[in-house]
Amino acid sequence: MPNETPELSCSDGVDNDCDALTDSNDPDCADTDNDGLPNGVETNTGVYLDPTHTGTDPGVSDTDGDGLNDGEEVNTYATDPTNSDSDGDLLPDGLEVANGSGPGDPGSWPNLADGDVAPYGAPDGLLNAGDLTVAIRLALGLEPTRALELAHCDLGTPDNIIDARDITLLIQMLLSQ
Repeated sequence: MPNETPELSCSDGVDNDCDALTDSNDPDCADTDNDGLPNGVETNTGVYLDPTHTGTDPGVSDTDGDGLNDGEEVNTYATDPTNSDSDGDLLPDGLEVANGSGPGDPGSWPNLADGDVAPYGAPDGLLNAGDLTVAIRLALGLEPTRALELAHCDLGTPDNIIDARDITLLIQMLLSQ
C-alpha cells in the first residue's frame, strides 16, 4: 500500500515514498510549474506547513504572486510561499529581495528612495503633492513611521529617520518632474 509521504528526493533513483515508482517514473517527482519544488510537496491547500507540505499550487510557479517562485521561497529564503509578505512589514517578499532586504525579517527594509508615501500605508506609484504632505506629517511625528514609509521616503543615505533633509530631497524630486 503506498505511503502518503511525498517524494523528498527526486534524484536518487529510490522509491522514497513507497509507491512502487522510482524518481523519473513518479508523478510526485515531476515539477509541472518548474519552480524547483516537486509536485508531491505542493499540496495546493493555500497553507504553508513545512518544506514537504508547502500549500502551493503545482501548476503555478509563484503561488502568492510576490515575485519569488515557490522553490526560491522554500529553498533559498525560508519564507512562506503562500503569503506575499512573509514578515508582515507591508513589503512583498520579491520587492525586498530585489532591493537587498530580508523578506523574513520585519526589521530589514530596502531603501527604494522614490518618495512614494501617499496615500499613507499604500504607495500609489505616483510622486505628487500628496507624497509631500504625508512625508511632512511623518517628519513632524504626526503619523507613525513604519518600514514601508522608511523604504520609500528615507531619501538620502538611509538613517531610519524621515527628516527635513528627506523633505528637501522630495521637493527637489517633485520640482524635477
